[in-house]
Amino acid sequence: MTPAVIAYTGTHGTGKTDAALRAAADLKRATPCKSVKALCDIEGACPYFINRATTPQAQMWLFCQRIRLELEILARFDLLVTDRTVVDVAAYTYAAGFEDLATDMLTMAGQHLAVYKEVRFKSILSNNFWFDDGIRDAKDHAFREQVEKVLVDMYAGLRTGGHMPGDFIHD
Repeated sequence: MTPAVIAYTGTHGTGKTDAALRAAADLKRATPCKSVKALCDIEGACPYFINRATTPQAQMWLFCQRIRLELEILARFDLLVTDRTVVDVAAYTYAAGFEDLATDMLTMAGQHLAVYKEVRFKSILSNNFWFDDGIRDAKDHAFREQVEKVLVDMYAGLRTGGHMPGDFIHD
């Protein structure tokens, strides 16, 4: 089996982390002969401000860290279940006003998406688990909506351009 990623995508407060952890546990029970790893909440380890107060350095840290961790895990495990994608980082980068950096990230993300077997999109409307967790901005609903719109547009472009080899599912 070629190592693969099952990822949840969407803005903060849509239940991605809970869903990813449940999915990893379910996959491990269903396929005990496969090695399964969950990767969640790397944003909490970022040494810089994130969300609306983010900087290009913070977004680069998040982007590079996500790719590095995903590649390291895929070198040792059959399946990785994660609560974000590299596209999420590009979308937050764009929404924060760093459009050129986001475009560069999206180009790299297009290459990295080959390991994504399945991407599950969790929208604000059908998955409202928005609360203050001490990491993300729980007060700025407009920013959250902006990130979701950018994500939808980015995934549409990636699918049209043939960069989404796996399934894209609205969850």
